[in-house]
Amino acid sequence: MKKTYKEIDGFFSFEPFYNFICKNYIKESMNIVEIGAFKGKSTSFMASYIKNFNVNFYVVDNWKGSDEHQSLGNIKNLFEEFKSNMEQCELLDVIKIVKKDSVEASALFEDNFFDFVFIDAAHDYVNVKNDINAWYPKVKKNGIIGGDDYSLECWPEVVKAADEILGNEIQQNFKPAWYCYKS
Repeated sequence: MKKTYKEIDGFFSFEPFYNFICKNYIKESMNIVEIGAFKGKSTSFMASYIKNFNVNFYVVDNWKGSDEHQSLGNIKNLFEEFKSNMEQCELLDVIKIVKKDSVEASALFEDNFFDFVFIDAAHDYVNVKNDINAWYPKVKKNGIIGGDDYSLECWPEVVKAADEILGNEIQQNFKPAWYCYKS
């Protein structure tokens, strides 16, 4: 029986934001990227929606687990678990896997390539800042860059990094997700 995103272990606190993006933004011939996939819960949600569109959906992760994942244990085979989840959801052919660190992977793409970039990899200040700086140039004019965990209570370093770079441009209509349009 086909698996759905609801059956995948992991984190997906930004489902309302992805719903908004899917229903109001996704169209044919787009390039989108999700940075940080873990076991594929959010990836499978997005991939299920775009399956019938001509969309290039890149998924970037090193599948080593962020610092906060180390304490969870059982992250030894994250990449194999991710691929297995995508296969069981029948979505492996919908995504383009890039198994690299975020900043290294950004160098594979030309500037102004992506219509939508979503960052949800590491949550420390330096890595979030590096991710935003690396991926922002890759977003097309009027494209969207966003991320998860914009919460002073839980992830103050995410907020600090995003605010330093994007400041007043940040919208947060779908907490804890953040996003802005590239002008």
